[in-house]
Amino acid sequence: MLIWSEIFHLETVTLRCEITDGGDTEWVYEWSTSGTKLPQEQSEYLTITVDFNDRRRYYCKGKHKVDENMETEWSNSMSLKAIFKKPQAHLTSDTTSIQQGSSVTLTCSVRSSSGWKYYWYKDNTLYKPHTTQDFSDHPQISVSVGGSYRCRGGRGNPVYYTDDSNTVSISTVGESDNTIWTCFGKSVCILIGNCCVFSVSNVAVLTLDPNWSEIYTGEKITLRCEIHRGDTEWEYEWRKSDSALSETESEIRITKAHSGHTGDYSCRGKMKQSQDHLTNWSDKVTLTVSVDMDSSVSLRVSPNRSQHFTSESISLSCETNSDKRRVRRFYENSYSDCDHYSWRTSTSPCIISWTVYNGAVFWCESGSGEFSNAVNISTHAYIILESPVHPVTEGQPLTLSCRLWTDGILSDVSFYKNGKLIQNGTSGQLNISAVSKSDEGFYQCERTQVKSLRPQVWKSSESWASVKLKAFPYHILLITLKHLYVKCVFLI
Repeated sequence: MLIWSEIFHLETVTLRCEITDGGDTEWVYEWSTSGTKLPQEQSEYLTITVDFNDRRRYYCKGKHKVDENMETEWSNSMSLKAIFKKPQAHLTSDTTSIQQGSSVTLTCSVRSSSGWKYYWYKDNTLYKPHTTQDFSDHPQISVSVGGSYRCRGGRGNPVYYTDDSNTVSISTVGESDNTIWTCFGKSVCILIGNCCVFSVSNVAVLTLDPNWSEIYTGEKITLRCEIHRGDTEWEYEWRKSDSALSETESEIRITKAHSGHTGDYSCRGKMKQSQDHLTNWSDKVTLTVSVDMDSSVSLRVSPNRSQHFTSESISLSCETNSDKRRVRRFYENSYSDCDHYSWRTSTSPCIISWTVYNGAVFWCESGSGEFSNAVNISTHAYIILESPVHPVTEGQPLTLSCRLWTDGILSDVSFYKNGKLIQNGTSGQLNISAVSKSDEGFYQCERTQVKSLRPQVWKSSESWASVKLKAFPYHILLITLKHLYVKCVFLI
């Protein structure tokens, strides 16, 4: 089965519990999350709907069908993190007009995602025979009839749908061997012989370059208004969310996008020779400017690590150019403001002095509505893994160490990744000189101390090490998850 790297809020995924080296033994399965037994205990598959606010970890184990005393240990844990914003399909065409007897190619995609079936619509009706196309990154169809087209993606069972794409209007302009003459004003005549059989208006078409309706703060994008049918000289009018803009050129160039550029844009042409002759307004194009992890709002954590001791005080600072700021947390299925305050105008940090045993999620909000990246923070009594609280950029070094509450940083520890030993207890640090996406995973450390005949073992909790891709000039490419299968490795 395909495995994708992202899931979305309220998308359904399936976890699979697999027992390795189990021979031909027949098993029944038990699932648990945060100490709670789940109802689907007999099946090796667990199907769940992922909620954005769900921070639980899932475990499973197997029991012998005949011998009730024979069972595996609990598996390694798996947590699911969902993206809150629903993905949107994007529709493009190689042209917006069709000569009779020819066709236009339409391309649908879900940017930064894959594994979708695609559904096509013409004039708000499912377009047959082009109903779906399975698991193609950029599916295409050819159409020979004018109309309004759109598409969307769907995946999983039950099907999780993306938002509908933008609408592409395709017009038919007559046979390819006929002559098109520009008439006065906003129309062109379709001539067959010496007769003007019918006329069509000049059409204003708004496009984006690059063709992404969603961009991130600080990126570049150009809105371009094109007048189809005719070579008349034009002036231009622009609207954003039905409010007039001052621009009069054919392009609006945004060199550093921010949230204020979000809106529904449209344009039209006005003839320079005759101000009374206007095209109709173009179809609206929605531009969304999202805040990414490199935005102007950031959350600083001191000490800079994900795990802390219960006796420590943790400082959280919200850094933004906004006059107002606040740190928020999500803990035990509820939201609250850090340190019991709402909006602040000072730069003083929020100090956490209480215990967060099971972990909590913190982020920063600015008064202008921007959000920082979120971080997971947990506290522990005896031993912690020292790992950075923020993602490490691809190609940068990563160092992990282990700390005991009495001895400080330890010098003889073992390191695990996703439950597997990757470095034996010969060093105090795990060093990765240049991280890549393959280094992402759950890490933990272990220290064995022999004081008597029975060795004493200290093992930290797991922390997720995240790797951020290097920034590209226009956009960050992400990969998305279709079905998630978890391979649980057991020691029998």
